[in-house]
Amino acid sequence: MEITVLSDNFGVEITKFDCSQNIQLNDIKTLKDLIQSKHFICFKNQNLDGNSLANFTKNFGDLEAYPEKDKTKGKIEIFNVSNVSEKGEHLSPDDQRVILQKNNSRWHTDSSYRYFPASFSILYGQETLPNEAAGGQTEFSNMLMAYEDLPEDKKELLEPLHQVHSYNDIRRLEPGLPELTYEEKSNFPPVTHPVVRVHPDRNYKKSLYFTSNTSLEIGGMSLEEGKKTTQLASTIYKPGSVLL
Repeated sequence: MEITVLSDNFGVEITKFDCSQNIQLNDIKTLKDLIQSKHFICFKNQNLDGNSLANFTKNFGDLEAYPEKDKTKGKIEIFNVSNVSEKGEHLSPDDQRVILQKNNSRWHTDSSYRYFPASFSILYGQETLPNEAAGGQTEFSNMLMAYEDLPEDKKELLEPLHQVHSYNDIRRLEPGLPELTYEEKSNFPPVTHPVVRVHPDRNYKKSLYFTSNTSLEIGGMSLEEGKKTTQLASTIYKPGSVLL
């Protein structure tokens, strides 16, 4: 395993590491420590299928099932972020799977609509746009630094606030999507999370926590005010890259 630090505070790249193989316990500990200190990892030159991707992901905890089975690709634990179907067909712009992808372009934290959000997200790039093409980037924000850089009066303003996170609210943002079933709505009712989160595993440091793709409101302030508090870092990943 070779590790290259991408910046002082954010991101590492790993080469000479095969995510499809059984991972040693000491390597899993190394990866978890890197996530704690650098916040995201890019594994280069991987060759995975659905089973090997799921098996690799299980090293970091139990997998979530996506709320809508018809939006997944083969495995309900794997969400297909694409305008190409699982059969390799290019999907039309009015296809509901493509409309749902538009919502992913909004700034968000994965699975924030759950009472217990996921600890990690893992993305595997199978087909991506060339560097000169517009779009195709995945952006990340260090929300610990975003909070630390806020002036004290803004921290005091945000401290008591909560945001409502609702999977069903995607329909408010993208009305072209079909209605959720009663079962889907019942499985994922709206939840609230504090805008400022405390991390016991990071010496009780605080970070910002909000989304704009499963919610329209933060109680006590506008969503636009919340967006201004983030710092973005952008990365372009190639086919065969895995992001944790």
